Amino acid sequence: MGADEAAISSIVEPGKLTKLCELTVEKIHEYVNMLITAGAEVICVLEPTAVMLGPLQFKINKNY
Repeated sequence: MGADEAAISSIVEPGKLTKLCELTVEKIHEYVNMLITAGAEVICVLEPTAVMLGPLQFKINKNY
């Protein structure tokens, strides 16, 4: 799902975006754990496309 589709989905099909966020969070946790195991001392995970979402979309997907 591209950034534009994610933004539209957050309004039209929030459940679809929620499922994507769940998968994404799971994969990011796995990746971060691998980085820690490899010795990383500082980790920063950024999502620049999140600026396309408004407060309502963040509230709907507040756990992600």
